[in-house]
Amino acid sequence: MTSTFWPDLSNHDRTRLGHAIPVQSIRRAGAVGITCKLSEGTWTDPFFTETFNQIRTATPAFAFAGPYHVLWPAQGGQAAFVWQRIHDLCPWLLNPPAGLVPIMMGDFEILAEFDPNRAPTLAECHQFLDEFKALSGWRTNQLWAYMPEWLYGMDTIRRLRYPWIASTYGANPCGDYRAIYPGDASSRWTGIELGLQYGSCATYDGLRACDTNASLLPVPALKTFLLGGADMSQADVDAINAHTDQMLRLLWSALGGQDNSVFAGGTTAKDSQAAIFQRLDFLWKAVSGTDNSVYSGGTSAADVARQVTALQLAVEQLPDQVADAVIAKTGSGVGGQVTKADVVDAVRSVIAGTFLTPPAPPPT
Repeated sequence: MTSTFWPDLSNHDRTRLGHAIPVQSIRRAGAVGITCKLSEGTWTDPFFTETFNQIRTATPAFAFAGPYHVLWPAQGGQAAFVWQRIHDLCPWLLNPPAGLVPIMMGDFEILAEFDPNRAPTLAECHQFLDEFKALSGWRTNQLWAYMPEWLYGMDTIRRLRYPWIASTYGANPCGDYRAIYPGDASSRWTGIELGLQYGSCATYDGLRACDTNASLLPVPALKTFLLGGADMSQADVDAINAHTDQMLRLLWSALGGQDNSVFAGGTTAKDSQAAIFQRLDFLWKAVSGTDNSVYSGGTSAADVARQVTALQLAVEQLPDQVADAVIAKTGSGVGGQVTKADVVDAVRSVIAGTFLTPPAPPPT
């Protein structure tokens, strides 16, 4: 078993215990990290400071630690509220002890007091984490999403853009956190989560009946994950998105126009819509795009801009030729499918001015 374990702590644990939560005992019991409730909506956990600030002096140092926030639906400004609360209550987390990686977790579920009484939507969850990321400058992998599968469903969870903490308790037995762990090969693991909250009745030395979590990553690999990845700056993301949007508009115009009237040969926009979207997809891939946010190999906005600018000039100066060239070059794939090479060759032929060169006669 290579799993890494940590508890979730909140005012409920503090109230049940009747005195300060013994963070040093939890570390001595083998926990390598802690997530601690900071806030809910615009309410602050009254025991957060007492509990969380013990982490700073724990020995040996925790591998990771951070606050979590219960997100209320349809309520803006919560990311800014959390960031300010961190500055107010635990500013040391901005310059943590050696070896400790700060994290922040969004707790996305439904509570009886929610108004409106529903779980936050995926869009609201993303907005909260995106806003916190922009404020903090922390990496994507440092921002977690606790999102129960039974509430959101796997179709929604698979669209999550941040590390997922799953929640499946099984029979939820009570006992030492290691004894009640279902195992690395348990069917509760889906294969896409960073961590699994596997119970709410665990014991960590002097703390009993608390939420407990595990990750299949050993500590060194988990810390590498948290600090890894080539996150792009927001400026790069914005620049790439702007270039992409502009190119799509220009290419749409070149392949039929904003008026959606007719294409060469009398083909209507309705008839050609599927082909246009297919060509846009291949063209986007041809200029190194993936999901319009992160590029393989850490390609920056400046790198992509050079490719986009060359294509943009071709489209602006010779729109009809680009359209004709793309259409003329398609269909070389298996079964006559459009290939990336078709699009690349077509665009290059316009840029190089060879599209107007008559083709060589077929061999006799």
